[in-house]
Amino acid sequence: MNKVGRIQELWRYPVSSTGGEMCNALSIDERGLEGDRRFGLFETETGAIATPEKDPRWRPALLLCSRVGETGETLIRFPDDQELSIEDRHIVERLSAYFGFGVSLGKYPDVAEEISPRLPVIGRAYKASPLHLLSSSSVRQIEGRLVTQEADRRRFRPSLLLDTALTDDFPEDGWIGAILHIGSVRAIVIERTKRCGVTLIPQPDLPEQPEVLRTILRTNHRCLGVYCDVIDPGILQVGMDVFIED
Repeated sequence: MNKVGRIQELWRYPVSSTGGEMCNALSIDERGLEGDRRFGLFETETGAIATPEKDPRWRPALLLCSRVGETGETLIRFPDDQELSIEDRHIVERLSAYFGFGVSLGKYPDVAEEISPRLPVIGRAYKASPLHLLSSSSVRQIEGRLVTQEADRRRFRPSLLLDTALTDDFPEDGWIGAILHIGSVRAIVIERTKRCGVTLIPQPDLPEQPEVLRTILRTNHRCLGVYCDVIDPGILQVGMDVFIED
């Protein structure tokens, strides 16, 4: 096997469309990372699922941050630093005031029944991939083509950011169909990640930056990073080496 990099950052996003949390170690199985994308936002009146990449009304979702607390509860932090559990009886009122229209929380069908039983089950706006991988080399390729020379990796919302050697291309594009080994975890790279308007939306400490998506479109056919399916479960931890089968 050939070493292709190491885990530089590990992220999960407990509530879809919101900012996530950086973690040191997480378990992963065929469904994805522990605690990742279990819940979602939807419009109370119509039931429409949050889609910040399509509907400007949902763009403020990227300024929220979600995380899993020490006792396992999922928390949402607002820009004013108020943090509420999704179980809090005031959370719907707070979300609705924040967005300016009725907003509620739901859980996805694959979430265990005993988790947040009072929340309704909702569909996903898109098929979630168990693992989203992005290399530091690919981020630097985009940065080098921007006038600002800045392309913060948080815009791309990866599960794994790999520290890789600097190259003149997008290395993970060449891994489609390959098996990755990370400790006891094995994952197969299934497709390139096609980028959408989320990459240009403001996030905490990040302004709107339309040039990022335009550059990805011009440079790499709108793709940056790859999606993976998990073959063998295990633990992922920052600092782990990542290998690819010959």
